[in-house]
Amino acid sequence: ADAASPPAPSPATPIALRFTAENGGAPELGQIRTHLDSKAGKLPVDLASASSVAQCMVRFLKLLHEPVVPFVLYHKAMSCARGKAAAAEVRGTAEALVVPLLPSSHRNVFYYVVGLLRLLGQLQPQLFEGAENCPTAAFAAAMLRMEPEWESMLDPSSSSGAEELATRTRFLQSFV
Repeated sequence: ADAASPPAPSPATPIALRFTAENGGAPELGQIRTHLDSKAGKLPVDLASASSVAQCMVRFLKLLHEPVVPFVLYHKAMSCARGKAAAAEVRGTAEALVVPLLPSSHRNVFYYVVGLLRLLGQLQPQLFEGAENCPTAAFAAAMLRMEPEWESMLDPSSSSGAEELATRTRFLQSFV
């Protein structure tokens, strides 16, 4: 793939496919990327839906060498979300043990994404219906990743892989 083409969907995030299908899809994403790459100023409202802009951001976040939650904090973040039923409990633990350790630029991006997910939930609540919670899951898969050699072994179709992805989603969802 060349620099102009969007990255291929990650096998670790199959739920992102529904998220993509419910917005404008690849042509609209390409228009957004072209506009932003040209530094043409503010994105025109009629160019793209909120969900397409969110999908572009997910793709961008997947390309970052270091995820928003750095590799060294991944297991600590996952331990905040494992075995906790209440979102408030997950968030409280994460705000005490993980968020303060994020580099400031990562922390800012983390909270920007949380704000974007909240806005997307207001604008297009149908995207958040069902167990998949697609936009949150897609962002969680991009923002919370293991070291590449471990991430490549994650099989989302296995029960342990599905649980790992669900834990990532639960972590991020606790903030939304």
